[in-house]
This record gives sequence, structure tokens and C-alpha cells, in this order.
Amino acid sequence: MKTFTRTLLLAALTTATGFFAACSQDAPAPDLSPAFEMTSRFEFAVPVTTGGTSPGSRVLDFTPAAIKGQALLTAPLLSLDFACSGNTVHFEVDRNQLPAKWLGTYAMRCQARPTAPVGLSFVHNWAGDVVAFRFSDTVPQLAGNLVITAYDSKRQLVSGRYEVTAPDQLAPSQIARPGIPRCDVILTGRFTNLNVAVQ
Repeated sequence: MKTFTRTLLLAALTTATGFFAACSQDAPAPDLSPAFEMTSRFEFAVPVTTGGTSPGSRVLDFTPAAIKGQALLTAPLLSLDFACSGNTVHFEVDRNQLPAKWLGTYAMRCQARPTAPVGLSFVHNWAGDVVAFRFSDTVPQLAGNLVITAYDSKRQLVSGRYEVTAPDQLAPSQIARPGIPRCDVILTGRFTNLNVAVQ
């Protein structure tokens, strides 16, 4: 009788061990990818005019949690988009000018540098007043760069920053006023662990 009881106990333990092992194998692995983080600042600065003073600028600073980032890698381009409240910064990086590890500082394409690696556009929306700026196609000179500081090819995560100034742009209606119809548009941002979708 003791032998029979011991046999039943061993069988039960073996079955339980197999059940829990199967459960642990079926459970999905936790997502250990680092969280995306982003800061962004858009500034519409009215330049100082000769013989006068600048009336200032309109600055839009966004809460990091509200900013949505998206990256897409296709055969010709690496596209980066950062959007919040209808405002979107869009970069297109020529993939032929990306080194294997992606790290580097990339110049903005403009009329003065038509072969530079990065195209830039910006959609600004403030209280329903929408203005689309196609900077790389229309601006004679863009100052600043896109910098890629880290790229994890295994997990497809990219980090970096940008700071670009587009001078002498048509001012959105919120800051345009008689005698001051134009401004400098300044875009700055820093992004960490942006997931790159591959197409």
C-alpha cells in the first residue's frame, strides 16, 4: 500500500511539473524594449529689424508624453515624424548617404545644398490656422542638422536630436502683424529609443 501511495504521489508531482513548465513556455515573453522618449520645441521668432527691436516670438513647447514619434525605413529613405496637436516635423534621410551604423551629423537639404542628405518639412497648426512649410524645396539656406547618436539594429531603435532654423518665412497669422509679415522658424527636438518600422 505504501508503495502504491508513493507511486501516485510521484505521478502527481510529475504531472504538475509538466503543467507548470508548459504554462511557462506558453506565456509571452515580456517586452523589454526601452520606452520612447521625446522633447520638442517650435519657435517662430521675429528677427530684429534695422533701427528697431524684435517684438519677440511665439514658442510652442510640448509635453513629452503627448508627442508621437514614428520612423519608417524603406529602400530609398529613412523617414522620421514627430507630431503633437496637429504640428508635425517630417525628415527624409537619403538611405544611400547613411553609413552602416547610421551614427553621424546630417545636413539639411535646401536650395543652396540640393544634394544634402536630409529633406525637411513642417506642418504648423495653431487654433485651426494650418501652415505647411516645405523647407527643403523652398528655402535658400537652412541652418542646423539632424544628428543620430545611437542605433540598435537588433531591436530597430534610433536616438538623436535636431535643431534647424529656416530664416525669413511667412509668419503664421498669430504673429504676423503690419510691417512684420515674416519670421524665423526654429525647430528643436531630442528623441530616444524611437522604433523603426521596416518596409
